[in-house]
Amino acid sequence: MIHHTDTAVAIRRATGWDLDEYVEGQGWQGVAIGPVGHHRDSDALARSNFAVVYADLYERFGSDVDEVSFGHWAVGWVAELAWNVGNADLADAVEAWESALADYPVADDEHFSELEWEDNHPGESECYSDDPDCPCGNAES
Repeated sequence: MIHHTDTAVAIRRATGWDLDEYVEGQGWQGVAIGPVGHHRDSDALARSNFAVVYADLYERFGSDVDEVSFGHWAVGWVAELAWNVGNADLADAVEAWESALADYPVADDEHFSELEWEDNHPGESECYSDDPDCPCGNAES
């Protein structure tokens, strides 16, 4: 029997994603979604958390982790972290990330800070930071 989490089933209803075909193609026992995702309009924190958590889980669990994307009417696309529910060690690692992010919502402070800086400083003389004392020296007063 193939097992899919409620979140994966909800995505199937919204997108038409064929969960069974996907799981069979991956060789998984079922699919779960999360604990992170992002979309076209995500802020630096969501993008950073996705990149950091995905990289960590993929490094440790390889092909039992995947990024799946879907079109979305409001934000263009949504990308989610999908994973094999049949891998108990992976399930424990996902639960640990969920717990860690519930306690402190930043997966990696340095990575987040770099993305936030890039968002606020797209060009050499541009600064879109809300901080009037931004260390770049180009902040609008």
